[in-house]
Amino acid sequence: MNNTTLTTLSIITVNLNNKSGLTKTINSVSQAKIPASEFIVIDGESTDGSVDIITNHKHIIDFWISEKDNGIYSAMNKGISISNGLYLMFLNSGDCVCDVDSINSLISFAEQSSHPDIVYGNISVVESLGRTWTRMYPANLTLDYFREDTINHQASLIKRSLFDEFGKYPESFRLASDFWLYLKAISHRKSFKYFDETVVVYDNNGISANNMQKYLAEKEAIWNELVPAEFQTILLENKELKNLTSSRFVKIGIKLSKFYNSWRNKF
Repeated sequence: MNNTTLTTLSIITVNLNNKSGLTKTINSVSQAKIPASEFIVIDGESTDGSVDIITNHKHIIDFWISEKDNGIYSAMNKGISISNGLYLMFLNSGDCVCDVDSINSLISFAEQSSHPDIVYGNISVVESLGRTWTRMYPANLTLDYFREDTINHQASLIKRSLFDEFGKYPESFRLASDFWLYLKAISHRKSFKYFDETVVVYDNNGISANNMQKYLAEKEAIWNELVPAEFQTILLENKELKNLTSSRFVKIGIKLSKFYNSWRNKF
């Protein structure tokens, strides 16, 4: 993190050979006129003219770079490293803010809610044939919810301090590292706050949408890595636990798992 004046929001856009999508995203951010914010564009050495789009808009982009990376989360991690915002927002090329007021409203909501660790809103999903629909999320998140689902990365404000605490996105997970962050956050009792408005127009033609089976496999691997097997069994068998915000029980499960493994290794 740079030692300059802290801004409220860092918008990080990653791009690789998506000139038209990048143009939409840049124009969307420009029209939103978000105060106390910075706009960071990380390009993966595109060859389709994306760099020309960036240089033509450098008056609204606070930092940009175009170089090879190791995937989408590698690019995001570069953006995290240079960001100065209290909150980070990852708006991929092709995604747009819903309207000129949506991000400012989201920031105001975060401020009025005593700056939760993660603030998340709804999305308008654009399918490949142009069909649109609104994806809404629950106001109260539980561990069991994340067993089957997640919240939208683009429509989230994420405190930068979470990356200082947990580390940046694991680049070994090429499609679902944002799920890793959410699962880490809820298991460590970080605060989530739901903003019941549509925040982002989400391009469902992105990398995760086109590789759904790989994404689900990564999500399963992350779940198994972060949630102790003993607790998974309890969660599945005890319906009452499914209705609880279960981070406290995860911590207990982790401690029990460590104790069991330590005891077992003595024999």
